[in-house]
Amino acid sequence: MRSMKFFTILIFILFLSIGYKTYEQYNNLKDTQRLILLNESRYFSEFIESFRKTYQNVLIDNNISIDQHTIDLLPIKTITEISQQFSDSIGSKVIIHTVSDRPRNIDNMANSFELDRINYFKQNPKEKDSFIQKDDMYFYSKPLFVQPSCLSCHGEQDDAPLGIKERYSNAYNYKAGDIRGLLNIQIKEYSFISGIYIELKRIFFTIILLFTVFLIIIYMLLKKMNLKDKQYSEQLENEIEKKMYEIKKQKDT
Repeated sequence: MRSMKFFTILIFILFLSIGYKTYEQYNNLKDTQRLILLNESRYFSEFIESFRKTYQNVLIDNNISIDQHTIDLLPIKTITEISQQFSDSIGSKVIIHTVSDRPRNIDNMANSFELDRINYFKQNPKEKDSFIQKDDMYFYSKPLFVQPSCLSCHGEQDDAPLGIKERYSNAYNYKAGDIRGLLNIQIKEYSFISGIYIELKRIFFTIILLFTVFLIIIYMLLKKMNLKDKQYSEQLENEIEKKMYEIKKQKDT
């Protein structure tokens, strides 16, 4: 009976150890993927930001006036097209959006998730970015601030270039430092890591199955040994009792 209790405690400890180690490996793998995707998102973000600033400075330094012929050269239009082409080229594994809560072009209107992120950054000005997972997608968001050079188009409406005033009536009256919009990058979970998750689960359940079969065999052997031990003890007790009876009988005689 004592050996059975010891065996039960041992089994419980082994199950806990296997479960904990598997859970630990799963979390380590998940944290590693999250870190890789976060760094990758930041690299994309830095590239887009650098391109946006450089492109905008080129327009200003070369005194390119904004009219109906050059309005499509604005950074918001160009960055959107580059982002779309990049996304298409890699099978939509990475989707880059540059959006606003009050855009001039309705196509650049933020969706409900992006509006939530814009409001989040407005309420938390110290936060520089956010990284959120939803199902098999990761969302990296970063606020876009109005630079002094942006005020020529986004400052007072009366001061905006003629080509802007003629086509748009929104997205004016910003000040330097205001949140103009959001850079939102969506990255799909790596397929090979998803495969590792599946393989890890398969290995875990295989180990549990084999371990359970092994434990059943050990349990049956211990039970059989315990039964034999009990039978032997009973037989020994009967023989002792019989001998004692014979000795007592001889003594009486």
